Amino acid sequence: MRYVGGGAVAGTVLLAGCAGSEDGGDDTGGSSDTGSTGGSGGSSSLSEIEIILSSTGADTVDPHQSAGIPASSVTTNSYEGLLTRDPTGEVVPALATDWYRVEPGQYRFELREGVQWHEGGELTAEDVQYSIRRIIDDDVDITSDRQGHVIGIEDVEIVDDYTVDLVSDGLNTAIVTSAASYLGIMVLNKEWVESNDLETVSTEMNGTGPYRLVEFVEEEYAVFEPFEEYWGEPPAFEQVTYTGITESSTRVNQLLAGEVQLIETLPPADVSRVADHADLSVTSRPSSRVIHGVMDVTVEPWDSKEFRQAMNYAVNNEEYIENVMQGFGTVSSQPALPEMFGYNPDLDPYPYDPERAADLVDESGHAGVEIELSFGVGRMLLDTEFVTAVAGYIDDLPNVTCTVNELDLSTFGTLWSTNHDPDQMDFFAVGYGHPSYDASQTFQAIVLSERVGRFGKVESDARDDIQNLVDQAARTEDRDDREALLQDAAVIAQEEAVWLFLHQQESVYGIDDAFDWTPRNDELMTTAGSRPAE
Repeated sequence: MRYVGGGAVAGTVLLAGCAGSEDGGDDTGGSSDTGSTGGSGGSSSLSEIEIILSSTGADTVDPHQSAGIPASSVTTNSYEGLLTRDPTGEVVPALATDWYRVEPGQYRFELREGVQWHEGGELTAEDVQYSIRRIIDDDVDITSDRQGHVIGIEDVEIVDDYTVDLVSDGLNTAIVTSAASYLGIMVLNKEWVESNDLETVSTEMNGTGPYRLVEFVEEEYAVFEPFEEYWGEPPAFEQVTYTGITESSTRVNQLLAGEVQLIETLPPADVSRVADHADLSVTSRPSSRVIHGVMDVTVEPWDSKEFRQAMNYAVNNEEYIENVMQGFGTVSSQPALPEMFGYNPDLDPYPYDPERAADLVDESGHAGVEIELSFGVGRMLLDTEFVTAVAGYIDDLPNVTCTVNELDLSTFGTLWSTNHDPDQMDFFAVGYGHPSYDASQTFQAIVLSERVGRFGKVESDARDDIQNLVDQAARTEDRDDREALLQDAAVIAQEEAVWLFLHQQESVYGIDDAFDWTPRNDELMTTAGSRPAE
């Protein structure tokens, strides 16, 4: 039996100091192998592993068409970026071995030579140029979900076959953040993408990573086998399978039965069952996932700042985290999390004040309104339980009626990021994990992005002020000055109640002791560095 961690205070936290260092420090080479030091006590005979995601399986294996963490856990087995991060958040080399600024608007990456594509051929600068253009330019191929995660890059210039310059309009401090984020730059084979239709690129893979895709069923499972010509440390398993299961009891039962080796979003109520099993362990870690309520400012009552503030005063975050989530969470006060660069430690969360909430509802002119809090079941820890509690607090107000709308993840995802129809969903709870370790990316990709947020959909002085501060931070080289700008943006975001601020989620995993795996702060369930336990 092994239990590592224990609630929101346990685990290794994100390394805030890793963010914002765009010059790469002394890292001039090396492998993306993370050197996991996870489980113990298992058998070294383990050759095949199955990992269960707390959602449907990946809806695509084209990383440029998804900015979701479950899909990224799948695709990062085959696709790689210029840089990556180890489990603690430290930037380490991947397809690039060296990176440095040439001048304020020009950042250079020197590529690893001899990297082979799964379908044959060698990685070159042309592949990197094409991949970045495919993300930032709608005219290249697609409208990529990753645009909000690749900040300020205007183009890519080829210096030679193994050197590229990323071009920005002036100083851009987010370059390394974008290059090291698995939601940022992922490199695809130009010739292969251009010679196939979009359906093929969405269901087949031609990467440079340690595992190659052998079978994929959309939203169900993906099966990988080792790529023998991988440039880095040889893959440790003969087969890796990712399966999506939204029902938590099914995930737990499969782990207890020895059918799978790793599950995520282990419910607190099942922690003791798993920890007491002779061959299993539990580990937890504060995640990069910030749970919040999105309010569509394009429609009433959410266009009223007073009403949005009222929702924040109405919810007793501390109580539901303690009683409903059994401590597996931390109250949120702003878009960024405490471990991220740019977090403002001087901002206290909205206090629980139902009387103030009711008064603000009256001030907003929306007394008597009926609202519905939607969510997609299966992705967030104890989602049904905490969303019901949040809606209950709001419904307790004398002048607001609030009900819960539980949706399957597929329907919720469509209404959230594709179909922005406020008549179908104008108030919803969502967990968004961002692996950048930098508040600027959280603002850009979540608060200001029209694809996943709603606050950025309407022009306002507050939105412009936040955008200007984030843009100014990206052009500011001094680290302290840049941090102060992002902290100022947090003040505005809280005052404007851009979200219903809820909590930082704790990641809780159940693990077969035969599987040596280290949880990451960014929630990515990658096989990099994993191996059978000794």
